Amino acid sequence: MTRAEQTAAFRRIITETLDTILERTGDRPFLDTKFDVIDGRDYAGAAEPAFRSGRTVYAWIQGRGLEALAGHLHAGFGDAGRIRAVLRRVSSRLERIRAANGGRMFFMMSPDGVFLNGDGTPRREPLPGDANYSDLFCAKGLLHAARALQDAALEREALAYLERTVAAIGELRFVTDQQPFDPANPVAARPGKVQQGPFMIALSGIAAAAELTGDVKWLDRGCRFLRRVLTLHVDHSRGEPELFEAVRPDGTPYREDGYDPSFGARPLKRAIIRLVETPVSRQIIAGEIEPNSKLVIDRKGNELTFTATALPETVE
Repeated sequence: MTRAEQTAAFRRIITETLDTILERTGDRPFLDTKFDVIDGRDYAGAAEPAFRSGRTVYAWIQGRGLEALAGHLHAGFGDAGRIRAVLRRVSSRLERIRAANGGRMFFMMSPDGVFLNGDGTPRREPLPGDANYSDLFCAKGLLHAARALQDAALEREALAYLERTVAAIGELRFVTDQQPFDPANPVAARPGKVQQGPFMIALSGIAAAAELTGDVKWLDRGCRFLRRVLTLHVDHSRGEPELFEAVRPDGTPYREDGYDPSFGARPLKRAIIRLVETPVSRQIIAGEIEPNSKLVIDRKGNELTFTATALPETVE
């Protein structure tokens, strides 16, 4: 396949995906993503678990969807009129819900804007911290929607919302609002655990704010966030960069090799790559591990050892 053919194929995939989302959303005030992208199964039915059904709306997905739709519109994808209509409806509904909840958003809610716990029950307790992931994604999404719609009033509201959220991130007043659905993966905010995610996720919103306002304060904040991540969350001492998902408030790594409830099995995969795959690959390249060998991995103190033994040749 030539590059031109690849480009045409990707454009077709993007356009068809946009058309599907826009068609499903129709005149609804929320983006409808409740379907299986592989087999097309619809999750809107009442028989589905609450967290996957149409009875639950995810605020952070709505915010991320606004940003994505505005970005695709800017790049010339999809039906511009339909996209703008969806941007208008969804941003208006999110602003009404936010106004009714002290200017905040939460991970999941009912279609009428009632915040929900992970088990689907109404959330009665106040939101912890001064910002969360839903605030961050919604602030960014509203700002991108305002730019696409050329809506000055929405732009002012979104900029103020983003500024409060970015300040909370920088001052470590950000608390994750992710909810647990799997008893084996009990997601919860942990005191003293500062993740790099909010700092990185905020960058696209900071860049949009800098472009819209021309105010260098946004560039300064973006640079501070980047320096923080590169200084505290990336370790170059072992040769290859190692990313720490979280640090403590004093900047020291919050390390739990292979386990982090906030990220499921992903840290385990990274630990296997760092501790096993990378050193084994280097030994293979160096000729220290021959083909048709048995490799025994053991532990000596805090280090793993690798012992390769040639297997006898088999005769077919």
